[in-house]
Amino acid sequence: MKVMIVINYGGLHIYRIGANPLLLKSFDFHTLVSWQSMNDMLIVNLIHTPKGGGSKRREKLRFITRENAFMKSLLGKYADAVLQDYLKRKKARQAVKAVEEGDDDE
Repeated sequence: MKVMIVINYGGLHIYRIGANPLLLKSFDFHTLVSWQSMNDMLIVNLIHTPKGGGSKRREKLRFITRENAFMKSLLGKYADAVLQDYLKRKKARQAVKAVEEGDDDE
């Protein structure tokens, strides 16, 4: 099946190609585990919950594309940006918590 892959801050999004592209599935950076490029292939490892529910499953998606190295690089850059934003928010929450705990001591 031919698909279009969109990579952005929100993760990896897979669309069916056609007159009206249809979103098949999105994976955010909480579900993406790793990615690598090999020859003309992008390999993405992820953990997700199947549509019908149930336990989480590990999956490996393989996409044949000559743009695999560029896509791998994009995934790395966006994953780093998501991680940096997460760490900033965590640090801000800890600072707020420390201030609130300091107020309780007075």
